[in-house]
Amino acid sequence: MPLQKLGVGEYRDDVYRPIGDWMLMPGSRVAEERIQKLNSLEFMGLSELTVDDMWAVNSRNSQIIFWSLGQTVSRLSSPDVAAEVYYQLVNSLAAGGWRNALRHFGTDRLSAAQLAWYQDASHIFYGPHTQAYVEYDERVVTVTRNGCQISYHHPRSQLTVC
Repeated sequence: MPLQKLGVGEYRDDVYRPIGDWMLMPGSRVAEERIQKLNSLEFMGLSELTVDDMWAVNSRNSQIIFWSLGQTVSRLSSPDVAAEVYYQLVNSLAAGGWRNALRHFGTDRLSAAQLAWYQDASHIFYGPHTQAYVEYDERVVTVTRNGCQISYHHPRSQLTVC
């Protein structure tokens, strides 16, 4: 199946067309200044809010909660314990996502195209500013996370947590 015949984010016959323009994602075009105003409750009523506003603010608040967890653990114990909490948390979430991907494709080993699809699919629900850029060939999948607001590199891992 030629790549051009697939829609963005579509997988078929072991070919995947990666999401290249994450600005199409709901909330991605909401300016940082607007997100801050909405988070500060600088609006008068729900009629002033768009779906994009809510998606952007909810995504940002999820990121704030994620980082606040580590800051709190670090304050109450140590930065090393906070890093370990992140490591364990993300590994458990990733393991569940991996099991879902294997079940989705009915296999115990993903092809490169399937893995590329999984990376985009797993990031799409995190909201704006958490996107992964995926490229792949028959053997290698490269995932780049430019500007991902929840990226963190753990010393025990060769992967960036996002």
